[in-house]
Amino acid sequence: MLEMSHLKKYHNLMTLIMNNHHIIDVTFLDKELLTNIKEFRKILLECCNDSGVVVLHDYFHNFENTNGFTGIICLAESHVSVHTWPENLTMCLDVFMCNNKRSNAFIKLLKNKINNEGVKYDIRTIKRI
Repeated sequence: MLEMSHLKKYHNLMTLIMNNHHIIDVTFLDKELLTNIKEFRKILLECCNDSGVVVLHDYFHNFENTNGFTGIICLAESHVSVHTWPENLTMCLDVFMCNNKRSNAFIKLLKNKINNEGVKYDIRTIKRI
């Protein structure tokens, strides 16, 4: 049986190695950014670079029928992905990095860059080991 001091040390260690996996739903008042694949790719890559993560590769695809897009940025630390639904004025982002300081910085940068009137963020965070 583990002693209380060992449990506390284990808890502290697990807290240090747990990483935040953010699932972010964003609602807009207009379609402008939801259909602008070039601009949004630029925003995501800037947020990656400014938060200090290492971009390995990125791929974005535009859907002709809705002008929405999907994209993924592969990071040395994990990934950032996005999918837009312009017809519903929504987008979903998946942000997972093996560094909470950098993932939190990424989200802060993203919210600063996309702060249009009426934009609403719903951020859910899962703790990962």
